[in-house]
Formats: sequence, structure tokens, C-alpha cells
Amino acid sequence: MQLTLPQIAQPLQLWEKIHIAVGTDDRQGLYLARIEDFAGNCIVISEPEFLEGHTLLTENCDILVLVTREDAIYQFGSRIHRHDSERRPLFLIDPPVSVRRVQRRQFVRVEIVERIRVALVDPVPSPTGFHWQNAQMENISGNGILVQCLFDVAIDSLLLLEIGYLQRFDLPHRILGRVRRSFKRGGVGFHGIEIILADRLGQFLTAERIETLPESARRFDKPAQHRLVNRIFREQVELRKKGLL
Repeated sequence: MQLTLPQIAQPLQLWEKIHIAVGTDDRQGLYLARIEDFAGNCIVISEPEFLEGHTLLTENCDILVLVTREDAIYQFGSRIHRHDSERRPLFLIDPPVSVRRVQRRQFVRVEIVERIRVALVDPVPSPTGFHWQNAQMENISGNGILVQCLFDVAIDSLLLLEIGYLQRFDLPHRILGRVRRSFKRGGVGFHGIEIILADRLGQFLTAERIETLPESARRFDKPAQHRLVNRIFREQVELRKKGLL
């Protein structure tokens, strides 16, 4: 079964993941659920799994539903209901009246401008360790970062990035990245950097070289990426409610 929405090219599908946001600003709560059925004028979902935040779901509360597609992120307002049955409670959300396209990218990107540190990662470790240099993060998504720095970096170079934004949310703050694109604006170099997850480190470095990386770079795995995506979802929702996006 599926539910066709005029604003989205692909219908909503059974077992599809959705994110649910409740509340506003820094008190907002974020949940994860799956679509289980389409029943009459309601969408049946699994029991929402709490991800982060400070506002809890309550009966008949207003929510914001986020749907991820390859071409974009879509959102719609709804309301959640709970019905107790003999087997287990049922969770229902109202179908959307209208759907809004939030972002073209699969991974939502937000502008976060702040100072970071970067270090080139050579195949052979230096006796003196990593040489850290100052740079500036321009924006961040769940799988990449745009960085401004004053030195040239070749495409496919590996960089360690030390990012305070990640540390503030208890995420591994020293991560490995690969330069995927570079350009100059006003004589200043910008580099689009792909985040390398822990299970992919072996594609780029030997086991011995991986052991020389900071421990946090070996801990940035899929769950950590999921937490980063959830954080950025919240930032996008907050910015849109303030009219800044």
C-alpha cells in the first residue's frame, strides 16, 4: 500500500521512515517512526522512538513530519493520536493538507560559520604527529562540510577536522574527511569535504595508519551520523519557524 501526495513525486510507502518534530526552538523534541498502514483518513505509524530534545509527544499534539527523498526533504504539519487496543497501542497521524519542499539535498545542510582546525593526513605518519592549521567551516550536513582555508588542498586529499560544533552536541569532534571539490571565491579557497564514517576508514588507510588517527575519528559511525542529521533537522525547522530560511 502507498499514499500519493501531489507535491512529492514518490508516494509514501509502508515501512518508510519518517521524523517527527514536536515543540519549538531549543525545547523541540525529535522522534523517529515507520509507516505501518494507511487506514481511512489516518496514517498508522510505529511507536515513535525518542531521539533527542526536551519536548515530549502527547495525545492530540501538533507535530511536524519530515520525509526524506533523494531529491529533497519534505515536511507537513499533522496531529498525532494514540488508540489503545488489546494487542498494543496504535499511533495515528493525520494525513497532510499540504506538503512543503524543504531542501533539495538528501542530507539537509545548514550554514554554521565558525573557526575549526584541519590537518592533512599523509599515508605515512609524521614523527611529529599531525600539523593542525586554522580554517573556517561555512556549512555542514550529515555527510559533508564546506570549509574555507588559506592553503591549497588537492582533490581526494584526506583531512582531519576538529569541529567544536560537533563537540557541543556530544558527537566525536575530530573526524576524517575527503576533499571532493574545490573552488575559489574572491581569491579565497573553499573545499567541499565528505565525512568518512568509521566503517569506511579501511577504504582509504591501512589498519596501522587508522590506529594513528584520533580516537574520535574512529568513533564517527552511522549512529553518530544519524545524531548529526537529527540535530541539523532541528536547526532547519527552528530557522524556518523564525523565517530565516
